[in-house]
Amino acid sequence: MTQLELAEKADISRTYVQALEGNRKTPSLKLLGKLGDILKVDPGSLIPSGGHLEGERIYLEEIFDLSSGGEYWYKNRRITEEEVEKIEKVISALLD
Repeated sequence: MTQLELAEKADISRTYVQALEGNRKTPSLKLLGKLGDILKVDPGSLIPSGGHLEGERIYLEEIFDLSSGGEYWYKNRRITEEEVEKIEKVISALLD
């Protein structure tokens, strides 16, 4: 599948696909799931080992983006939106 075909199926730009492939962008959880479905692979296999590249910035606000529509899980238990919001508040309280 070409970058353009993947981009069209995922409703993203070809340049965004290039950025994902070059590890210059990090997809949302929703997009990661969508790409896994399109490519017929486990979305986890699309993440570099260790979950990120050494030295790469990981933005927690992107992880907790409730607008992504994805589900959040911890230790085989689904986390509700309310719990995600509480987790984000705890993190903010610790770091602010």
